[in-house]
Amino acid sequence: MIKKFKKFIFDNYKYLLFSAIFLIINAGLIYNMRSVVGNKILIIALLLIVQIVLLILGFFLKQRKNWEHHQLLLLFSIVLGLMYVFLMPIGTPPDEAHHFRRAYSITNGRLLAVKGDSEKGAGDTLPNSVNELFSYGPGEIRYNKMPDIMARTSEADSESFQEFNNMALYSPIAFIPQSLGIAIGRVLHLPMICIFYLARIFNLAVWILILYFAIKKMPFGKSVLCMILLMPISMQAAASCQADALTNASTIALMAFTFYKIKKPTLLTKKEIVIAAVLVLFIAMGKIVYLPICFLLLLLPKKCFKDKKHKIILLLSLLGLAVILNLIWLKISSGYLIETNPGVNPSEQVSNILHNPLSYVSVMFRSVFSNGLFYFFSFFGSGLAYFNVLIEQPYILGFAFLLFYIYISENRQKYFLENKQKIFLVAVTIVCIALIFTS
Repeated sequence: MIKKFKKFIFDNYKYLLFSAIFLIINAGLIYNMRSVVGNKILIIALLLIVQIVLLILGFFLKQRKNWEHHQLLLLFSIVLGLMYVFLMPIGTPPDEAHHFRRAYSITNGRLLAVKGDSEKGAGDTLPNSVNELFSYGPGEIRYNKMPDIMARTSEADSESFQEFNNMALYSPIAFIPQSLGIAIGRVLHLPMICIFYLARIFNLAVWILILYFAIKKMPFGKSVLCMILLMPISMQAAASCQADALTNASTIALMAFTFYKIKKPTLLTKKEIVIAAVLVLFIAMGKIVYLPICFLLLLLPKKCFKDKKHKIILLLSLLGLAVILNLIWLKISSGYLIETNPGVNPSEQVSNILHNPLSYVSVMFRSVFSNGLFYFFSFFGSGLAYFNVLIEQPYILGFAFLLFYIYISENRQKYFLENKQKIFLVAVTIVCIALIFTS
């Protein structure tokens, strides 16, 4: 009996370690969520039981039914995602109120935000029940206040101009999932609070759908990628109204698509070309700092194309589309730029970078050395919401070590990428990091 137990531990220690860290992190997360009222210990116990059952079920399906990573991700992300949808207080994720207002405005047929008068930023005329929805701050709302919120957001609406200036910079394409949920809620004449949760659920559903197929096609690193996607910082964005969910999922999907075609080079089908074009569109119109990722398509091998001419025309069309659309939106969105810090002029900052590139690089390196630990822990979600929902650093370090160990232990085979492809990947990564810092 003891030998069987030892063998079980030895054969499955990675899954067991992941399960332990997973449970601890989520228990702490639930405890720190300000929406939970009453007996927190009882609530945590009940939710932990749900997660333990989920982990046991996942283990059984993997061992006995030979479920693959994408199937397990589907199961885990649905259960966890819905927990996040309803446990996260309204407006908890950064700028969620403005993301929701922007998506609601799009369902009014306004693809571009309306510029207010001199005292107002960009926004739109929206029902006052939207303001009522976010009348409590992220740190103030409790679920015992939900009846009050539902009553106030169900009343006949007057309207007022509401700002979402920072979200006016986002393309309407980034809000497709949330807008679909809101549109359905409006057609059904649901209370605003129900419309809000529909927006979250549709955002989560599209995120899961894209990543299900991305993980299915990814030729390596599936375990690590699934673990990263199930981190609280990932689930927070996916289960909220944030536009980042679609952009993040599309970015991973394009990487998976590229690596899959490199590993198994076959002539691109019409369906695959459409998929690549849609992903490029979502990324290019999502965030400008991710635009270089679209250029991973240049790594596609010759066998993916009929001939050299076909390759040049197709890649120029896809990448040209990405760049042109990005530049067009950049021109449009620049009209919504405002001075967020007194005396700081963005155009002069750009001019200074161009005229003093060495100084700019120096500033970037100093930022890394000064805030490196903050960036590291933030990547794993040490401070969720407005950095007021904390995960203890020891658990994050354990999770990071486990990620690194699993990646190394599961990817010992010879990599299928050539050295020039690896160099290109590193270059794209550096450019993206530089753009993020610059932004």
